[in-house]
Amino acid sequence: PRVMPPTQEFTYQIVRDGIARGAVILLARSARVWTEHIPELASYNRVYRPKSINASISPNNYPGYFDKIIDAVSI
Repeated sequence: PRVMPPTQEFTYQIVRDGIARGAVILLARSARVWTEHIPELASYNRVYRPKSINASISPNNYPGYFDKIIDAVSI
């Protein structure tokens, strides 16, 4: 959009805050759009993308990362 809705800007800020505190970020859709607005996502080492567009968080959808995701939410 020509003018970013306040709710979308708020969402981007939440992600930036998560990066600043070292949070695990699951980037399920539109990776290109997210990295356009939050360029630091491209080099952030705790952002995980699923192998499909399936929204489920499972060992099959996040192979190699599922244990890290579970550890992050178990704290």
